[in-house]
Amino acid sequence: MANEISLSVSLTASKGGAAVSINGAKTLDMAGTDMTSETQTFGTTEQPVPLGDVAQGGLVVIKNLSTTESIRFGLTGFTYAAAVWGVGPGETIMVRTNSGSAAIFGIASADSTLAQCVILEP
Repeated sequence: MANEISLSVSLTASKGGAAVSINGAKTLDMAGTDMTSETQTFGTTEQPVPLGDVAQGGLVVIKNLSTTESIRFGLTGFTYAAAVWGVGPGETIMVRTNSGSAAIFGIASADSTLAQCVILEP
């Protein structure tokens, strides 16, 4: 089969008469068969993102289910003050892991910060 994965993103912002907008959509073939969706609780110490069998070269989508806390992500032992990326309260992000990357870890601004993690192997 082809085009089993559908991605889309849209961002618009305006303030003080200035405005920006970007949209994108893409379909991908899914060469692999591994995928997972689960919730993960992040706390104030490093917690691994549950990559399962999709640890290298996968698409990772994380939705922060908290309405008040944020989560920062990086590699283990990473300086989280300068984390690779973060997701604010109620936000969703998508990244592709590097084929040579190590495990990804998250740390939240408060204990018991819940996120939904979807990982698949394109």
